[in-house]
Amino acid sequence: MESSSNQSIALLIKGIVQGVGFRPFVYREAKRLGLKGFVANTPEGVVIEAQGSQCSLFLEALSENTPINARIDSIEILPSTPAHYDSFEIRRSTLGEGSVAIPLDTALC
Repeated sequence: MESSSNQSIALLIKGIVQGVGFRPFVYREAKRLGLKGFVANTPEGVVIEAQGSQCSLFLEALSENTPINARIDSIEILPSTPAHYDSFEIRRSTLGEGSVAIPLDTALC
């Protein structure tokens, strides 16, 4: 990826990424790299939109530094149109049927 402050990526991450601290992890990595956008749980998996000059490093961090109980099975890069975010935020989960895996050895809240 080019190193422009206008980089924008949208990702759909599937695997054991819900109920394991994945959204707070994504939030910390995005803030550390100065990115703007959001992370949200959806029935399909975790959706992330991120903008800033460190998108490549962000993608690497997601793959290399995942929380201990998380497992990424796939990262799909989605079509992205730049939006103008003021910060990076964790958004509310959306409900519905989907293909999300939940770890068997952790308690559900």
